[in-house]
Amino acid sequence: MRDRCTAGSSSGRTLRSQGARTHFRLDAGAELNGPGGVAVPKVIELSALSLSHRAARFEGKDHDARVSFFVTAHERGEGAELHRHPYEEVFLVNDGTAVFTIASETVEAHAGQIVVVPAGAAHSFESVGEVTCVR
Repeated sequence: MRDRCTAGSSSGRTLRSQGARTHFRLDAGAELNGPGGVAVPKVIELSALSLSHRAARFEGKDHDARVSFFVTAHERGEGAELHRHPYEEVFLVNDGTAVFTIASETVEAHAGQIVVVPAGAAHSFESVGEVTCVR
C-alpha cells in the first residue's frame, strides 16, 4: 500500500508523499509542516541576506538553524585580514583560487576544494587567481 498525501496553497507550497519519499516546492521564506508536524526545509533567497556587492551572511539564529555562513566574491588581491573565531570555519571555494594562511601554514585552494580552519586558529585569505574567488 502506498501512502499518498498532497497539500498545497495559492502561495505555491506543495507537499507530496509517496511511501518514504516526500517532495516539497516552497516559495522563498515559506514554512510548511510535513506529515506528523515534522518541520521541513526553508528556502531563502541569497539576495535577501546581502551585506554588500560582494558578501551575504546567513545567520542561523535568524532562521531556526544551528549553522551560520558567509557567501563572498573577491577579486584578485582582496580577502580577509588575519582574524580568529572560537569555532571552526569552513571555506568552500566555488570559483577561482585563494591562498589561506592558517596559523603558520599557507594553503592554496582552488575551485572544487574545501578548507577547514580549526577553532581558535588565526587565519586570513586572499584571492590570487584571474577569476573572482567565490566562497
